[in-house]
Order: sequence, then structure tokens, then C-alpha cells
Amino acid sequence: NFVELGSEGEERGDGIILPMRPSKGKSSGGKRQHFVDWTEVTCVGGKGGDGRISLASVYLVEFAGPDGGDGGHGGHVLLTADHAIKDLSRLRGNLRAGMGTAGGKCNMHGKDAQHKIVSVPVGTIVRNPE
Repeated sequence: NFVELGSEGEERGDGIILPMRPSKGKSSGGKRQHFVDWTEVTCVGGKGGDGRISLASVYLVEFAGPDGGDGGHGGHVLLTADHAIKDLSRLRGNLRAGMGTAGGKCNMHGKDAQHKIVSVPVGTIVRNPE
């Protein structure tokens, strides 16, 4: 018979206290992870969409004028500090934001691109390579 003693351990029937065993087993994987505290990446903002060259075609209007729309704005690459991120191992190569879509006829403007938001550890220093 075992008697629960809380954090001290377990007592056998003859009065000997046994230490508590951890409930979580040992890791079986030999995977090694490296801490990355320095990396070089290239950030490229998105290109804006092309504007549309179009002339209005309205019935019985001789000089209706242009009616092409502007292209959408390109996206930005934004770095945000996050306490949950511990190292820079997820940042590799190029970070590229989305492109804006082209404008249309009848003064239809193109859609703006989404911004690329990248989480980095708190205290990260960003420098230009110049």
C-alpha cells in the first residue's frame, strides 16, 4: 500500500519514503538546434501596379477624355518586436512584399498589396549594408 505524502514522496508499507519520479519521459530525438543571433537578409518592398491608359468611349460625346485608373500601391516589409521569438533562425535570404494590381478603365484604381510583417526578437538591431 502506498500513502500519498504530496511533494515529499511516497511511503512504502514498512515506513521507507521513496522519492517521486518525474512523469515526463526523456527525449528520444537527437535533434540539435543552433541559436542564431546574427543574419543578413535583403528586404524588398513591393512594386506598385501599372496605371491604365484608356480613353472614354461615351455615346454622342466627341471629346470624353481619359478614364484610366491608377495602379495599386506596393506592400512594405515591416519588422515587429515579439517576446515569443528567441532567435533569428527563421529569417533567411530575401523578404519580399506583395505587388499592387494594375488599374482598369472607367477610373478603376488597382488594389493595394498586403504588407509583409516579420516578427523578430526584442532588441534586434537593423542596419543598412552601406
